[in-house]
Amino acid sequence: MHVLFRGPGEVQVGTDLGTRHVLTGLSEPEQKLLLALPRLSPAQVERARAQRGISPARWAKLTKDIREDPPAVGVRGTVVALDAHPLTERVREVLERMGIPTVGASAAVAGSRVALLTDTWVTPPTRVSELMAGDVPHLPIVVEAAATIIGPAVVPGATPCTTCIHLARTELDSAWPVLAAQLAHTPARRPNLIELETAAGLAAHALAGLLRGHMGRGWFVSAERCMPLAPPAAVPCGCGGIMQLSEDGRAPA
Repeated sequence: MHVLFRGPGEVQVGTDLGTRHVLTGLSEPEQKLLLALPRLSPAQVERARAQRGISPARWAKLTKDIREDPPAVGVRGTVVALDAHPLTERVREVLERMGIPTVGASAAVAGSRVALLTDTWVTPPTRVSELMAGDVPHLPIVVEAAATIIGPAVVPGATPCTTCIHLARTELDSAWPVLAAQLAHTPARRPNLIELETAAGLAAHALAGLLRGHMGRGWFVSAERCMPLAPPAAVPCGCGGIMQLSEDGRAPA
C-alpha cells in the first residue's frame, strides 16, 4: 500500500492512475495517521486513532476504499531446456534471474515443469512427440529468415500443437510440407542482439505464465518490430487443441 501526501488535508492511496484513491478535507491528525498507515499494525492504528480523537465511524468512512496490496505470487516449477541454442541459453539466464530454475533435457525433474525448445525454420514433430505424450506444456521458438517466432505455448489437449500449425499452413499453401523439409536442412541464422534480447524476455514471460497455468500469446519479433500473433482459422490434427489459429497458421494473441 502506498499513501502519498498531495497537499494540506489531502492524501492519495495508490499510485496507478486507474486505481488510485484520493481523500480530501482531512484534519491534520487524520492526514498524519493515513500517511503512517503502511507502517503500522492494526493494533497500532487503532491506538493511534483513539489517541487522535478520530471516531470509529469517521475512520471507517476514510478507509472503506483502502485495500492492501495483493501479495506477490511466486512462480513454482522448473523449465526444462531441450537444446543449447543461443536463444534457449539466453532465456535460461533471464529465468534464473527471475528466480525460476532451469535444467537441461537430461535432468530428471519431478513435479511441475514446462519445456523450452528453439529450432531454426521449423519445429520437427520428433522434437515434441514425447512432450505431447507426456502432457508436458512447452514453448516452441522458431528462428526464421528475418524474425523469431515465440510460441504460441502448447498445452497438450487444450491448445493447438506444432502439428496443428503445420496443417494450417499446409491448407494455406499445399507446398508447405516440401518447403519445410528443405528448410530443416538450411543453415541456421543467429538472431541479432535486439531480436535476441526481446525474444528472450518475451519467452521467459511466457514460460512463467505457463508455470502459473496461463497459456498466453505468441509473438513475432524482429530487429524492426515486435507484435503479438493474431487470430482466426485452424486445422486440428486430433491432439485435442481447441483454440483457433491465425491466417498464417499461428495462434491468436
